[in-house]
Amino acid sequence: MDLFKWNESLVMGIAEIDGQHQNLIEIVARLQTAVAEGSGNDVYLNILTELREYAVYHFETEERYMVAFEFEGYDRHSEEHDGFVRELSRFSSGPQSEKGLQTGQLLDYLVQWITDHVQGTDREYIPMFRERGMVK
Repeated sequence: MDLFKWNESLVMGIAEIDGQHQNLIEIVARLQTAVAEGSGNDVYLNILTELREYAVYHFETEERYMVAFEFEGYDRHSEEHDGFVRELSRFSSGPQSEKGLQTGQLLDYLVQWITDHVQGTDREYIPMFRERGMVK
C-alpha cells in the first residue's frame, strides 16, 4: 500500500477542517510507516490511540459547527463519526490487540474510510460553510 498522503481531491476549502484532515492523514501515514518498519504492536497501539483521540477532537469540531449552523445531516454524520471511533477502539483493544494488530485490514479500512468520508459525507456540509463565508 502506498503511503497515505494529502492531495487535492481531499481539499474542502475550509482552512480549519482541511488542516485537521491533513493531521488525520499524517497520523495514518505514520502508522503505515511503523507497520512497514515492523515497529511492533506497542508502537501501533500508541499511534492508534493518538489517531482515535485526534479523530474525536476533529469530529467534535465538525459537529460543533453542524449544531451551530443547524445542519440537517447532523445525525447521520455524527453516526458515521461514532462508527469510526468504535472501529478504532475495536482494533486497539480486545482480541485484536492481544493477538497482534491486524494491520493490513486496519490500514485498508483507515485509508478507505477517511477518503470516502472526506470526499463524500463531509462535502455535504460545504454549502453550509459557504453560506457563512468560511469556504475559500
